[in-house]
Amino acid sequence: MGNNKDYWDERARKNGHTGWNDLVIYYYDQKIRLNTIEYILKNTMSNIGGLSLDYGCGSGDFSKVCSKYFSEVIATDISEIVLSSAKKIIKNSNIIFVSLNDKIFDNDYEVILSITVLQHILDDKALEELLRKFAKSLKVKNGKVILLESVAIDEKKIMENNYLKIRSFKRLLEIINNSGLIIESSYEFYNPLSENSSKFQKLNNNIFIRILKKLAMFDLYFAKKILKMVVDKYVGQDIGIINGESTTKIMILKNF
Repeated sequence: MGNNKDYWDERARKNGHTGWNDLVIYYYDQKIRLNTIEYILKNTMSNIGGLSLDYGCGSGDFSKVCSKYFSEVIATDISEIVLSSAKKIIKNSNIIFVSLNDKIFDNDYEVILSITVLQHILDDKALEELLRKFAKSLKVKNGKVILLESVAIDEKKIMENNYLKIRSFKRLLEIINNSGLIIESSYEFYNPLSENSSKFQKLNNNIFIRILKKLAMFDLYFAKKILKMVVDKYVGQDIGIINGESTTKIMILKNF
């Protein structure tokens, strides 16, 4: 997980979560992501049950999805602030929220889930070491790692700043393979900011949504609640798997 703890704590203080700063994007994208991960767990995974790890759990939304399919979910994050918030909101008895530490890798997991975490690990060697830990803590026979990450399809689009590193897909594959993992299957995933995301653009340009967003910026709880409810209903059961190449990918990994 990215080691800039102060940065993620500040994001959690400001937003109540560690996702997109823009509320409309966050509510829309989070719902699409949750639908998609549940679709994958429900329809494509044979190793349901047992223990799972949500690495970089944030507000715990994905941990809650995992709790439907696994007997126990270990949820961890670098930000103690967002962990504390998740504990207060999510009361599922089979989700255990723990501070980030290497003891979590002493278990045998059926599934390790990590949503947009790797792109915040700036050092390639540190990323490879983390993936090695993932590989070693998977159940030998059927264990899987599910990743959702942004990548650069064009080498010219590679970028890095103080908290984000968008690697080329080729480079990310090299790091994955060096760790002892391989891609079993992958999906192209939509990007809400893509010009092809017409459904999101229609929502984002709606005058009612714009007014709610403005009100929500003043920390009016009712505005945030209504905005989330409207966005969730608008998304429905849509998933984000698309045809054609995308800069966002879902990858299912297994041990060699």
